[in-house]
Amino acid sequence: MKSMREVIAESTCQKRVTVCEIYNYLGKLLSRESNRCNPAGGSCHRLGVSQDKSNYDKDSECNWTHAEIMAINALPKNSFPYMAILMGHRFTCLNCEEALRNAGVKKIYIVPELTLREK
Repeated sequence: MKSMREVIAESTCQKRVTVCEIYNYLGKLLSRESNRCNPAGGSCHRLGVSQDKSNYDKDSECNWTHAEIMAINALPKNSFPYMAILMGHRFTCLNCEEALRNAGVKKIYIVPELTLREK
């Protein structure tokens, strides 16, 4: 399993680094990943943009992959996810919330601050 420092270092987002951890029902960490971006021209056009869940862009020139999707894709086969924690953001977008639910996640927690804690 990658450490928190490793996944933070792997994020390529210029605006906000976010990390998603997914756990099973017993509290075992199944996956931990961060967001990735690849903006056209190498410069983020979203810097300074403030949005919330109700008006969040579904598409962007950043060519992003959110931390939640990265964590879902990193889940081991037959792992039975139960809970997700998104760190470094105030909300999950509707697409990521739906993807987490479709992956089996029953509870989603938001931690606005990104910390280097390890579990």
